[in-house]
Amino acid sequence: MARPLQFLLCLGMLALSISANAGSTGSLFSTQFKWTDDQGKALRLEEFRGKWTILSMMYTSCPSSCPLIVQKMRKIESQMSTKGLKADFVLVTFDPERDTPAKLKTHRAKISVTEKNWYFLSGSAAETRRLSMLLGIKFAKDPESGEFMHDNKIILVSPTGEIKARLNSLGENDSDLIEAMTIK
Repeated sequence: MARPLQFLLCLGMLALSISANAGSTGSLFSTQFKWTDDQGKALRLEEFRGKWTILSMMYTSCPSSCPLIVQKMRKIESQMSTKGLKADFVLVTFDPERDTPAKLKTHRAKISVTEKNWYFLSGSAAETRRLSMLLGIKFAKDPESGEFMHDNKIILVSPTGEIKARLNSLGENDSDLIEAMTIK
């Protein structure tokens, strides 16, 4: 009985409207979150300053929508290249307990992502939760199955760290996100 209650409480917390600000500047780059990439390198979001960033969250054992998130991001990258636009692509795991840097590296190879502008990141559970709140991405772990229920949002972050556009579902038109990169 305790597990279903924990799960329901977690879902209730996720249902609350969260209005989190990324520090006094409104920039995701001002956060002090510490991440480790799939190569074992420590980094902070600050390292993406000066570049457009396409950011989402996923986990490597996801049986359904996470592969579609990656597929959508690859489509966005392809469309961007036809317009001469460039960005870094960042995927942060919901599951830092299981998605170690080594597991992320294996997953990266499994899905054939070889581009150097793609980053697979893992951090602490607390920092993962805080980032998800800043991005407006809700998630909860099912205590029975260990699977995650989560939003499928893809976020466009400006070179200054501001959220400029977002796709709130995988069915949304990605051209709006790309167009936001060209608006001055």
